[in-house]
Amino acid sequence: IGLGLDPERTTQYEIGFTEQITNFAAFDVTGFYKDIKGQIQVGRITTQSGALAKSYDILQNGDFATTKGLEVTLTLRRVNRLQARVNYTLQDAQGTGSNTTSAISSIENGTLRPTIISPLTFNQAHRGSVNLDYHFAPNDGGPALERLGANFIFSFSSGHNYTKVTGGLGQTGPEDGGILYDGDPRNRRPVEAINGSTTPWNFSLDARIDKSFTLSGLFDLNVYLYVQNLLNTENVINVYGRTGNADDDGFLTNPALSTEVIK
Repeated sequence: IGLGLDPERTTQYEIGFTEQITNFAAFDVTGFYKDIKGQIQVGRITTQSGALAKSYDILQNGDFATTKGLEVTLTLRRVNRLQARVNYTLQDAQGTGSNTTSAISSIENGTLRPTIISPLTFNQAHRGSVNLDYHFAPNDGGPALERLGANFIFSFSSGHNYTKVTGGLGQTGPEDGGILYDGDPRNRRPVEAINGSTTPWNFSLDARIDKSFTLSGLFDLNVYLYVQNLLNTENVINVYGRTGNADDDGFLTNPALSTEVIK
């Protein structure tokens, strides 16, 4: 139930500058700050003992998040068929709750809602990409090579924040915001500061090879081959909070838990 909810309010600032450092290269720097207030969180309406209606959860405004960072871009215009663009972003996203149910444990246990500002689970401190494009122009390289080209995009990012925990059965939380949270907060017990750890870095290389043709002097046809994750890199998207490992949830290796399996 969510009654009388106000829209979330976002305030965002950006400032930057661009500098041409050579005849074929430009350098951009942008600083940004974003503040989101009134994010939706779970609350509880408590009724008196003996009332016909029992206590129930509601949705209410309350959480906030702040993201600040710096973005740097280097752009090289095409020289000798090669064009390039390098981008890097450094950011820090912190707040009181990563999703709607972040404080569900305190709500259902009747304790005070935590108001500590901590890194958010969707925070990625480092992100970047390198884009290299090599193309032959029309009437360049002969009939076989003209208008032929290749493009490579190498992207990288640091992992997202998570909390190392211990806990009993049932550590399979809901999916929210594209991240599968390991552990219902009502069952787990943190062994460090909230979101004090980070998952491994991710890397990917995508490639595209294409060639353009002119048909009957009227139409342009572009034929291409596009391959995602060219090197077949196995990136870790998320890890289990008990182990910090993507392949081991720590259940069978922990006698205190595995003995609960019914044989």
